[in-house]
Amino acid sequence: MTGRSRSKSAKPRPKPVKSRQILSNSAAIEQVIEALFERDALGKVHSATVAIARTLALRLDGEDAKNARLWKEYRETVATLMAAGEERVGEFDETLRSLEASLRNTANL
Repeated sequence: MTGRSRSKSAKPRPKPVKSRQILSNSAAIEQVIEALFERDALGKVHSATVAIARTLALRLDGEDAKNARLWKEYRETVATLMAAGEERVGEFDETLRSLEASLRNTANL
C-alpha cells in the first residue's frame, strides 16, 4: 500500500471551525460599532469614544502594533463601548418589566 496507514486507535483530526476571520483591529472595531449601532446603543455621548476606538485600532494595525500603552487604551475603550451596549440592554429590559407590570395591573381591574 502507498501512503501512511492510520492505526485503529488514532483519533481523526477535528475539522477546523469556520468563523469570520478578522484581519485587522480596524475591521474588528467596525463590527463592534456596527453591532452597537444596530442595537441603538450608541448615542451622541459615545461619539468621542467611537472616534478614539477607530483611531487606536488604525494605529495598532500599523506602526504602533507593539505599543503596550496603546493596547491598554484600546482595551479600555472597547470595554467602554461594550458597557454602553450592556446599558442599553438593561434599559430595554427595565422598560419591558414596567410594561408587563402595567399590563398585569390593568388585567386585575
